[in-house]
Amino acid sequence: MNTIASTPSNGLLSIGKSAVAAQQQMLNTTSNNIANVGTEGYVRQRSQTYTSLLNYGVGETITERLNNTYSQQEVWRDTSISNYYDTVYGQLSSIDKYLSSESTGMSGAILDTLKSLQSAVNDPSSLAQRTEFIGSVHGLVNRFNTLYTDVNNTQQFNTSRIREDIGTVNEIIAKIANLNKAVQATLGEKSSVAYNLQDQRDAAIQELSKYMDIRTYNQKDGVILVTLSTGHSLVLQDGNHAVLEEVPGKFDYSNSQLNLTYKNSRGDTSSETTLDNTTIGGELGGLLEVRTEIEEVEKSLGQLAIAMADAFNRGNHNGVDLNGNLGGDIFTIAPVTTLGSNSKSVVTTTVNFGEGANVTTNDFYIEFTSATKYNVYTVARDNAERVEILTGQTATELNLSEYGITIEFDDTTKAKGDYFFIQPTLAAAFDIKPAITSESQLALASALKVEVDPSNFGKATAVISNIYNTSSIDTSTGKLELKAGAPASVIIINDDSNNEVVRYEVLDSDGHILGVADSSCNGVNILAHIQQGGTPLSEIYGYDITVNGKVFAGDQFNIEVNSNGIGDNSNGLAMCEMQTADLVASGTSIGVKQTFVERYSLLTSEFGTVVNNASANATASEAKLAQSVAQYENITGVSLDEEAANLVKFQQYYQAAARIISASQTVFDALISAV
Repeated sequence: MNTIASTPSNGLLSIGKSAVAAQQQMLNTTSNNIANVGTEGYVRQRSQTYTSLLNYGVGETITERLNNTYSQQEVWRDTSISNYYDTVYGQLSSIDKYLSSESTGMSGAILDTLKSLQSAVNDPSSLAQRTEFIGSVHGLVNRFNTLYTDVNNTQQFNTSRIREDIGTVNEIIAKIANLNKAVQATLGEKSSVAYNLQDQRDAAIQELSKYMDIRTYNQKDGVILVTLSTGHSLVLQDGNHAVLEEVPGKFDYSNSQLNLTYKNSRGDTSSETTLDNTTIGGELGGLLEVRTEIEEVEKSLGQLAIAMADAFNRGNHNGVDLNGNLGGDIFTIAPVTTLGSNSKSVVTTTVNFGEGANVTTNDFYIEFTSATKYNVYTVARDNAERVEILTGQTATELNLSEYGITIEFDDTTKAKGDYFFIQPTLAAAFDIKPAITSESQLALASALKVEVDPSNFGKATAVISNIYNTSSIDTSTGKLELKAGAPASVIIINDDSNNEVVRYEVLDSDGHILGVADSSCNGVNILAHIQQGGTPLSEIYGYDITVNGKVFAGDQFNIEVNSNGIGDNSNGLAMCEMQTADLVASGTSIGVKQTFVERYSLLTSEFGTVVNNASANATASEAKLAQSVAQYENITGVSLDEEAANLVKFQQYYQAAARIISASQTVFDALISAV
């Protein structure tokens, strides 16, 4: 049996002193917990006593942080997810209201313009109705401009927040790296200083998780390594850390990318890594996603503006106005000038007249592979989808008719590696302007008409069934006339005595035969059934004619310029068909077309789905975060009820321990008195 020898008073005094010291530490720990109940990032501490291995009494009292790494990391992950969706929903919900609101969206303005056109067509000689149409044109332009400005203001605010977040993230990363060194210096200590440093570091990591989706790895030397969820290092060993930098995008240099730069001990850059914007997470990742979504909205609005403007312009060009002139533009579509990567060369992109329906929301990337050769790509969705569409050689212009645009090169020297990133529709909703200034400029009358020869035997009539363009009308003399060689008349040829099999002979103004259409066309779109060099006459000369009713041999129908069509609304009727015609490409697709209203409805529907999904995810992620925080705080948080009970308990222990010391003094005094 082991025995411990000591005098009665010495044993009591030693036990009492160790007990008082232990309970004092217990009281200190409890008081510290209570004092920090509202301190952000504070982790509850607990002191644990152990029996002395050398003597009676308390041997060692150890204070520890009641942290749970798994629960803590779950909180960090959930914080990042919640902040991501909160940011996306918060930023995009305002744009959703702009798009869907009757007072700020485009649906009402589009319908008002089409309705006012119909009213003008119903009474083509009314100046009041024409004036109302011009007012609706200005209203439509103003709505496009205003909606773009509202959306773009959100984009500018979003861009400023991205830059602010980058600065904040760099400050936090540096702070974590410095705290790592401080914690490493206190490794092994069970002191309040060491624990406070760990609390500060955890609080900094928690703050970082608001901005980025991060992962942490605890090291044996007390350091916590921090990476992105993709594995890219943010905080490394020995106090080293990455620096987040904003750099011009690879293709779209107006839209920044994020780089991680690593520096060595001398401060020199050792390496750089370009991050995928879609994997950053947190508030910063949410802002980058918002930037992409807003840009898609801007491009869709621009596409719709271009398609509408081109359709109205083309329709008005096919008619004659009240002044007897060919119609002009109703809207102005501004060209897009793009500076090349070498900051010297410039390309200018224009919309091909009559091809606005082919314009998509695609961006275009032209990369020179040599001084004279280049590749052209379509680029969609934040540069993630790039498709090569052709390879060419330097020329003054590149006509991409399939996409409704022409790209004109300047005469500066190009070099291998030079590139241009072109966004034809991005700001088009802001750049579109009204071109029509007078009610007389609305060309509701057809540019061409058909006169029935008075010597005809039958009562058949004929109409201009289609006008595709007015390229066959000569305006050089100040008087509108058909150009030489253009189809000017149709004469009926009868091949049998029963007058059943007829042919339609087409002649120009000089009487030259341009071709003959057989009876299978039934008099409908006659010029489309006659070809020159493999191309229908209707495509060559830009119009067509249809004969209705019973015809007789020798009947003639003459095509003339409609120079006095004040009461004529035939071109206006053709323009009104725009309301139901598929004249807008569906997003990036060149094969699918929609009406104006359908295209805008698709935009609002798709964007509304994005916002609704973000809202649902924000609600779900917020609930998940609250759950993980509650679970974590149940372990690490300070409970005032529990700490108050501990305070009373440890006060009692302290008082009892003090009585041990008092008892030892009494015993000692008795021994002295007995000597």
